[in-house]
Amino acid sequence: MAQTYNLGKVVITPKGLYSSSATYEALDLVSYGGSSYLALRSVAGIIPTPNSTYYMQIASKGDKGDTGAQPTVSLGTVATGAAGSDVIITNTGTPTNAVFNFTIPRGDKGEAGRATSVTTVTIPANSWSNQSATVNCTGMTADALVIVAPNPETYTASVNSGVYCSGQGSGTLTFGCVNAQPTTAIKQNVMIFLEND
Repeated sequence: MAQTYNLGKVVITPKGLYSSSATYEALDLVSYGGSSYLALRSVAGIIPTPNSTYYMQIASKGDKGDTGAQPTVSLGTVATGAAGSDVIITNTGTPTNAVFNFTIPRGDKGEAGRATSVTTVTIPANSWSNQSATVNCTGMTADALVIVAPNPETYTASVNSGVYCSGQGSGTLTFGCVNAQPTTAIKQNVMIFLEND
C-alpha cells in the first residue's frame, strides 16, 4: 500500500518587502533594508537581521557607489524651420554634457496689414472760435480710423492749451481745447488707416 508523506514547503517563495504585520513561513523570502532574508521557521513581527535564529541572510546591501560626474546642459544653435514643421531638438554633446540645438518653425504668413496715410495739419491761431477749430485734412473721412498726436514743433503749446481732436468729416478734422485757445499756430500729426482693396 502506497504511503503519503507531507514534506511541507520545499520551494522558496518571494514575499517582497518585509511587513511587521505579516506572518512568514519557512522558505519565505523577504527584503529589508536593501538586503534579502530567508525565513527559517514561522515568524511574525520580528525584523530580519543577519544573525537571527528566524532568518538567514541571502544577500546583503551593497556599498554606496562613487559619486558620478555632474552633468551639464548648454544651448547650442537655434534655427528657424519651415512653417508647419515640427520642433526639432538634437543633442550634439554627450549624455552627461548635453548641447541642445533647436529648430523652431516659423509662423504662417499673416494677413496683409492696413495701409496708412500720414500727414501734418496746421491749426492757425485765428481759426479758433469758442474753443473749437476745423481744418482741412486730405484723405479724411467721417468713419476713418485715425490717430492724431501733437507735432514735436508745437508740442508744448498744444499741451498747454489742452488741444485734442474732437471730430472728423469728409476732408476735415475738428479740434477742441480744454484750456485757453492757442495764440500761435498748432501742428498735429495725423495717421489715417486706409481700407484694404
